[in-house]
Amino acid sequence: MFTGGVPLEDTVAFYRAAEVFVYPSLNETFGLPILEAMACGCPVVAAHTASLPEVGGDAAVYAREQRPGAYAEALLALQGSPSARQAAIEAGLRRVQRFSWDRTFDETLAAYRGEPLAERHA
Repeated sequence: MFTGGVPLEDTVAFYRAAEVFVYPSLNETFGLPILEAMACGCPVVAAHTASLPEVGGDAAVYAREQRPGAYAEALLALQGSPSARQAAIEAGLRRVQRFSWDRTFDETLAAYRGEPLAERHA
């Protein structure tokens, strides 16, 4: 279904109603929509570009090539198997727990203080 723009207050309902969220972005800098979908219990198919694999981790299914067939294969992997779809939902809900505003604040502050990466994750 193509909706055009979705009002912010309706996005959670759309994520929850979707069978799969497809994110074919080639230029994404972080991939917040991936986490939004996962937090709503929606499995994700995403492009294997930019930071998207870092954000989605092993909870997303990736189209590793930029061709329609790669996305079709990824979609079929989720839609053709209820157990794979459920596993993706559960993995997504676990994945979003790794991201929080508190952690973002703490890590950003540590970066501004010039703390080495090892100290920030200790």
